[in-house]
Amino acid sequence: MSIITIATDYGYTDGYTAAIIGVLKSMAPDSEIIQVTDMLEDITKASFSLMRYYSQFPAGTVHLMVVDPTVGTSRRALAGTDGSQFFVGPDNGVFSRLIQVNKSLRWFEIIPSKLPPREISNTFHGRDIFAPAAALLSGGTAIEKIGTEISNPVFLRLPEPEISAGKIVGEIIDVDSFGNLILNILGSEVGNSPKVTVKDEAIPFVKTFADVPEGKPLAYIGSLGLLELAINMGRADEYFKAGSRIMITL
Repeated sequence: MSIITIATDYGYTDGYTAAIIGVLKSMAPDSEIIQVTDMLEDITKASFSLMRYYSQFPAGTVHLMVVDPTVGTSRRALAGTDGSQFFVGPDNGVFSRLIQVNKSLRWFEIIPSKLPPREISNTFHGRDIFAPAAALLSGGTAIEKIGTEISNPVFLRLPEPEISAGKIVGEIIDVDSFGNLILNILGSEVGNSPKVTVKDEAIPFVKTFADVPEGKPLAYIGSLGLLELAINMGRADEYFKAGSRIMITL
């Protein structure tokens, strides 16, 4: 048995995640369940969240991601693997950032008839399709036995930065719970001492938050390797009004 992580948009008050955990523990009683979050806001947020944690887990871990606003439609149910870890969730773009950085992934459309028989709700595939698939993978079932391999999982592209002579114009692509702004600009693209401006305000490029006075803005390379904006002991989304385009002068 292995670790199974769970991340959803279910919230904490209705018992949906508990139902998923019940299925997992019934089918894979020796698995270790790690509840990452039930407060994901949307597909894009979920895709970035998975990128922050999946690679820190050991081989054999199954990552169950249930952010599924189109549950019950013709969207496919997915199981994927990079040869070491496994990923289970809806085919709606929630794995886009993972696909972007890992070209070796194999993806399978989960076939419900290949799972243990159970009644499947039209509105709760997390419990009735994704959790059983994750439990089987955790118990050692080969991924080929629960689905059919596909080559075209849904991939949501991010806006590309505009790069021209001497400058880069980027966009905010995520806002974390601290209000930090994550941009679509790779750290490798900005050099060692870029001049960062937002609405004509010069923003110091530093290593970490405490390198500027409290309440002041900063730019830095975050844990995803992307340029980020923050306020030391404050919220950059409020300070900059999230949605601003960001100009980087090299």
